[in-house]
Amino acid sequence: MFKKIVSFLLFLLAQNFTAQTIKGKIIDTDNKQAIPFAIIALEGTNKGITADLDGNFEIKIPAGVLNIDVQVIGYTKKIIPVLELNDTKINIIKLIGNSIELFEIVVRPKENPAIPIIKNVLKNKPIFNIENLPYYFCSTYAKTYFTLSDKTGDENFYKKGDAKDSLSKFLDKSYLFFMESVTEKKYKYKNISQEKVTASRVSGFKSSPFGAFASQLQSFTFYADNIELLDLKYVNPLSKGTFKRYNFEITDTVLNDADTTIIIKFYPKKKSNFKGLKGLLYINKNQYALANVLAEPAEKPSDGNGIKIQQLYERVDSSHWFPKQVNTEIFFYGLTVNGKKDDDKKGQVIKGVSRMYIKDIKLDSAIKIRHKSISVYNEEGFDKKNEAYWNSKRIDTLSEKEITTYQLIDSVGRAADLDKKFKWFTALTTGKFQMGYFNIDLKHIVRANDYENIRLGIGISTSNKLSRWYSVGGYGGYGFKDKAFKYGGFAQINLNWRQSTFLLAEAAHEVMESAGTSFLNESQSLINTEKIRDLLVSRMDIVNFAKGSFNTNLFNFIRMSAYYKVEQRQSPFGYATAQDNLLLNEKNNFTLNEAGIQFKIYPKEKFAEGMGQLISLGSKWPKFSINLVKGLNITSLGYKGDFDYTKLDLKIDHQVYFKVKGFISYQLQAGKVFGSVPYSLQYNNKGSRIDKYSLSAEKTFETMYLNEFISTQYAAFFFAINSGKIVKPNKYCNPELELIHNYGIGTLDNRQNLTNIELNDISKGFTETGLRIKNIYKSKFSSFGAGVYYRYGNYAYENKNNNIVYKLVLGVSF
Repeated sequence: MFKKIVSFLLFLLAQNFTAQTIKGKIIDTDNKQAIPFAIIALEGTNKGITADLDGNFEIKIPAGVLNIDVQVIGYTKKIIPVLELNDTKINIIKLIGNSIELFEIVVRPKENPAIPIIKNVLKNKPIFNIENLPYYFCSTYAKTYFTLSDKTGDENFYKKGDAKDSLSKFLDKSYLFFMESVTEKKYKYKNISQEKVTASRVSGFKSSPFGAFASQLQSFTFYADNIELLDLKYVNPLSKGTFKRYNFEITDTVLNDADTTIIIKFYPKKKSNFKGLKGLLYINKNQYALANVLAEPAEKPSDGNGIKIQQLYERVDSSHWFPKQVNTEIFFYGLTVNGKKDDDKKGQVIKGVSRMYIKDIKLDSAIKIRHKSISVYNEEGFDKKNEAYWNSKRIDTLSEKEITTYQLIDSVGRAADLDKKFKWFTALTTGKFQMGYFNIDLKHIVRANDYENIRLGIGISTSNKLSRWYSVGGYGGYGFKDKAFKYGGFAQINLNWRQSTFLLAEAAHEVMESAGTSFLNESQSLINTEKIRDLLVSRMDIVNFAKGSFNTNLFNFIRMSAYYKVEQRQSPFGYATAQDNLLLNEKNNFTLNEAGIQFKIYPKEKFAEGMGQLISLGSKWPKFSINLVKGLNITSLGYKGDFDYTKLDLKIDHQVYFKVKGFISYQLQAGKVFGSVPYSLQYNNKGSRIDKYSLSAEKTFETMYLNEFISTQYAAFFFAINSGKIVKPNKYCNPELELIHNYGIGTLDNRQNLTNIELNDISKGFTETGLRIKNIYKSKFSSFGAGVYYRYGNYAYENKNNNIVYKLVLGVSF
């Protein structure tokens, strides 16, 4: 017995005099979720390490160290004897949350020591921001799930009570949704990036319609001036002018071998009125580079979405740091499942969690990127990878809950035929619903304007299931106010796989706005509030046309369409030959033969492949649209053109966001007709005022009546300054102020030839100003506001009351 006791004591002493390597995982006692970036320190020293985003750590404990300290803001510090740790397995360490607020008020010294550290980080920002690298390559593995949580983010809320309902049982074994993806990411300086989805798997679907979804849920670097994710935008504490907006405080310092990590908490200053963040910055003091980041909104929204960002960086060589792991949590606070709306904790919301792991980082190889405008695309066979492939890419094996989600949701998906239901969602984004070998063209089902009132119809075309290389289709519709049918058809031959280059032949019997202007690939969606004007149009031409065109992309960011068209047009406005103060040969039926070319130039526009199509991600640069048309006085297809003319149109659209909140938007539109033509081929100057309805249409003249003025050449400038949210947003009211000022000028050349219309132009300059208050009331999918506009200057009415116009401001919200 004595020998056994001595042996045991010698074993204990050996533990204290022999260095050990301990592995562990730090979790929350209550919800069992991992705690990122906890500090594991050797007792009695400031030496230690920080855990990673999944709470994992590995630490070398020198001989003689008796205890380790585990601490992180928001949790009670825990002291663990080394003798209780096992060096042969993963040690699970549970921390208890405390009631101390992360951002309590503290007494600061006169000179805040955090300020010079942040200044050095800002100074080195151009060096360590990966967007300033000449190029890089990396591969990623990401897994994303959606579940229910309470409003604090606790996914195990259902375990705190005695609830045994079906929902609790379901959440205990499965997520609502789970997906995995593997990608390869390339980057070249000046923000030229491309991500190839090599594998994707989505619970409930045979195919994988969300291949690029995980990358859209991540902010890949924390060095940008604004942190933007989905529809959310926050001012980065690491941006110019930050000391006017944010407070910084040092909370701890950790030594790990030759490195020193300084932990700094940040939060907006009192009475700040901007979308700010709060959280922790882990700064490597040797190079003043970001090592870790924890960030979340400074104020949790009562409605809409919220996020939490966690990023872990690693040093890949002596002078570069690169993200190693990026986690994002998204909270959909507007989707409350249970509980009172004004309760901060009760009630369940939808929560999404995406974890991305980065590896195979290469900074020393030149990168070539083809099709630079495509940011994300799917590799052929990306949704057909086997289990062996997935096991080779996963960082760890799937948990039992993740496996069950695949099994359960896949079976539900088959029973509910989710792939088929997803077609309806795709139809809303593409305007086409696929039914086997055919598509139903939704844009032809219903149409509204003041000329037809309501038009009902149907459109059918062949789908890609029949062939990706050609398509034919047709449509028909009936207007109930003009009591007339419209119809048309087309045939398209695609010259490449992505269907971006094609030949198109089309013919139709239609109605088109008199003296209207259209540009290439203009959106017809009412999400574009400029298109509200289409609802107000009451004067249209009846048009029969046949048209052939060649369409393609040039230099990645230029869309081009070259066409030839033969058109017969019946207009409510007439044209006559003037001779000796007499009008001869007056008519309102015209034959037009046109050759034209259209361009849409959108520098640095990016696309992501998803839902079977390329989806535009937009661009921060202005968008240019150009039309050049030549009217020919020749005979084509048996029809002789009535006019010889040239027409040039230009439109420039741009929106510039301020760093803190709000934006400026402007549109310049101009056009000129060379030659004498009827009103239908001139310009109506984009008025949007009628007495029947009072609807606001952005980037139009709000106080100018439709067809009030006519121009042979004109220029219009529409300018707006948006304030962003002016008060703390809530579920039903997110008001924004928008100051507008519009100016137009134009002249009319051939007055003597035009009949059946008032011959007024805006040669002296038309001016108006106004104020829109948007989002006075907001529902889940729409918003309502009010606008007041004032017409002044050379075309103001003598009765000042007629110069003031009140309008309803409609919008779409998500």
